[in-house]
Formats: sequence, C-alpha cells, structure tokens
Amino acid sequence: RHTRYISVTGVQTCALPICLMAHIAIGSGMKGLAFWSDRFLSDTHSGRDRLLGLALLNMELQMLEPLLVTAEEPRWIETSVPDVQAAVLRCDKALLVLPVWLGRGTQFVPGQAASQVLEITIPQAPIGTSAWEVTTGGVKSLPWSRVAGGMKVKLRDFHLTSAIVVSPDLGASGPIVRLQELQKRNARTAAQWAQELSTETLQKVRKAASDLEQCGHGEVDSATLIARAEENLSKCAVLRANGEHENAHAEAERALRPLRLLMRLHWERALKDRKSTRL
Repeated sequence: RHTRYISVTGVQTCALPICLMAHIAIGSGMKGLAFWSDRFLSDTHSGRDRLLGLALLNMELQMLEPLLVTAEEPRWIETSVPDVQAAVLRCDKALLVLPVWLGRGTQFVPGQAASQVLEITIPQAPIGTSAWEVTTGGVKSLPWSRVAGGMKVKLRDFHLTSAIVVSPDLGASGPIVRLQELQKRNARTAAQWAQELSTETLQKVRKAASDLEQCGHGEVDSATLIARAEENLSKCAVLRANGEHENAHAEAERALRPLRLLMRLHWERALKDRKSTRL
C-alpha cells in the first residue's frame, strides 16, 4: 500500500496524451506508473514538451499520492458532457473524482477537449463534505448541491483532465489543507513549467502548420488559432511577472486549447485523405 507513483521517463508521443493516459490508468485502479527514459525526452529529438508534461504530471501525482495509496476499487460514472466520464475512488477520509475527456480519437490527437461547465453527480458522498478542484495550478472550492443520487458538483473551465477531492475534513491536518500548502509551495514552478510547455507546443504546431501550408494542406483557421494561443501566452507572461501564479497557470493551459483544435483539424483531414486514397 506504499506504492510510489513515478514518471521519470518519456515515450514517443506528445505531452497531452501522456497526461490523459495516466489519468485513465489511475482511474482504472493502477497503483504505479513507469515510463522508459530515452532520447525522445531531449531537445535533440524535440522532446522538451514531453519532459515538461511529465514533470507536471509528477507534481500532480505527488499531491494526490496520500489519497491514491488508500484508494479502493474505482467506479466510472457519466457526467453532464457525453464525452467526459469520471472515475470515483473512495480513499481514506475522502473521495477522489477524476473526470477525463474520452471523446472519439482523443487518445491519438485530443481536440479542444474543453467545456465551460461540467457537472458531476457524485454518488454516496457523505453529508457535511465539500468539494475542491485540485490541480498543479491551484486548489479551489467548487459549488455543489445535494440532489437525488448524491452530490452535484459544478466544475467550470474544464479541459482534458482534472481532479476533485470531496472531504469533510478541513482541519489543519486534513487532506484539503495539506493540498493547499503543497500547491502554494509549487505554484511558481508549476506556472513556469506550464508556460514553457505551452510555448514548446506552440512552436511545434506553428512549424507543422507552416510546413503543411506549403504542401497545400493548410487549414483556413490556422493563423487565427495560433494567434489566440499567442495571446494567452502573452497574458500568462504578464501574470507570472506580477506573481499571479495560479492565473498564469490557467492562461498557459488555455493557450493549449486552440493548438489542440488545430492539431485535431489536421489529423482529421489526414484520416479523410487516407480513406479517400484507399477508395
């Protein structure tokens, strides 16, 4: 029951599916994660985004580790968004809920994978509990209400994955206070890594979009989507300079959405062209 969650290595994929697959694995009851370290984590093989993604994943797992090592068999439930399902893990003195975007093809190339509002009805949540969203960017209270079947939690600005902790213990030694203190210590580093990850992703997407444009496979909205990501990253830089690390982290993550959307458009076109060629 003292399994460490270790992600010290990389695979030949982008950072976003790594995070997605890690949450699916944990939500399926896995007690440990391991990756092989190789040259695809290095700058020579354009692996800095993967390295940063793994660093942020490790930070998140370290925050959740005391809950994960006591987690019972998970249960998957539906949410208000058809493409999102959530794993519910009953832990010591808390419930851990992991919503994950599971839309078609997400494991290959995630789309924007975002929703302004995500509602989750958590079954068998004890009376007297409160709900908190836990990310490397911040630990914040979530609005909730009692409904038939459990506790309905409203999550705003959801994208790809998240973690919700439901607990009645708000004491100094409880899980929520511990998570808040740990996140505050990591806030500056998390915001920096999130910004660097989005910057690396932007550079890759910009180059790929330019190469595809020259080959006659450009997307009409390419310039608009890239400009939107650049705007988010500019806001992120200003917020980091002002010491607003939680908001900077959020802007860095928002910068990834138009980039994911553009990558998805190119991927769907490639699949369509491949099918047409076969015919």
